[in-house]
Amino acid sequence: MKANRGAVGARRRPNRITSLRQPNTSRTRLRRITRACVSWGGWTRLASITTTIAAVTALWFTSQSLHATNDQYSLARQTALTERFSKAVEQLGNPGLDIRLGGIYSLERLTKDSPQDRASIFEVLSAFVRTHSPDNADCGKLDGPDLPVDIQSVLTVIGRRTAGGPESIDLRGACLSKADLSHANLQRTNLTGANLTRAQLDKANLNQAELSEAMLPFASLCDADLTQALLSSAHLKDADFSGAAMVDTQLPFADLQGAQFMGADLTDAMLHSADLRDAHFAATPGTVATAGTDMKPHMASVTELRVFDAKLTRTDVGDAKVDAGTWWPDGYVPRLQEINSDGP
Repeated sequence: MKANRGAVGARRRPNRITSLRQPNTSRTRLRRITRACVSWGGWTRLASITTTIAAVTALWFTSQSLHATNDQYSLARQTALTERFSKAVEQLGNPGLDIRLGGIYSLERLTKDSPQDRASIFEVLSAFVRTHSPDNADCGKLDGPDLPVDIQSVLTVIGRRTAGGPESIDLRGACLSKADLSHANLQRTNLTGANLTRAQLDKANLNQAELSEAMLPFASLCDADLTQALLSSAHLKDADFSGAAMVDTQLPFADLQGAQFMGADLTDAMLHSADLRDAHFAATPGTVATAGTDMKPHMASVTELRVFDAKLTRTDVGDAKVDAGTWWPDGYVPRLQEINSDGP
């Protein structure tokens, strides 16, 4: 019996040792993995990375949302500007003067609110002047009517625009008689064939303006800037250019009879074949001031010329007819063959 018990105990001893081991089941493997994960030291770093990624993702979505909002705002703003432009243009065609004036000043406001539409707006305003100005048959008459209020308003808007814009002002052939354009910005404006009889252009900026064949009799251009302006064959009888800047101004074949040039700067001006009969370059007849001695009077077309405070340096006055009544600057003595005693 003891021998048998010993044999049984010997058989059970290995089983007792085996029972101390943890069985290799899926449950035990899961426990080991869980303990390893819990005890892993990289969780803090992983949490920091995850937080950073979440923050960046949130910022990206916020940025996209802001872009979408800005796009919607820009679209809404552009739609509103387009509606304002269309409404203002529609007002220009209204028979009511007050409504037309509202459209004119609405367009002026749009040039500031929508700079990209500035050129188009001034094209519309220029076309309004050309198509609605008085009939040229009555334009410039002494007893003719004054310029319509809406046309004058458009000219005021055009004249007070800021310089250096991209727009091109086209007022060709327009009837602008008696217009008030004092201090107006008309730089590079096309006024070819326009009628500006008795217009007020004092201190106006006409730099590089196109005025060929324009009508400006009795117009006032005192202290105006006509630098590099083109006035070929322009009608300027009795116009007043006193104190005007006329450097490099082109006046070939222009009618300047009785025009006033006291204090004007005509340096490098071109007066080829211009009619300067009775034109006044002096405050009082017989008063002579010094001008550039490189003036070429033998090429001038002048009669009864008076020079006073007028700069004529390098002035080209080709094909001249001069007579003994022509007054020369101090220090200049013309050659006898340059004088045509018969006059014009």
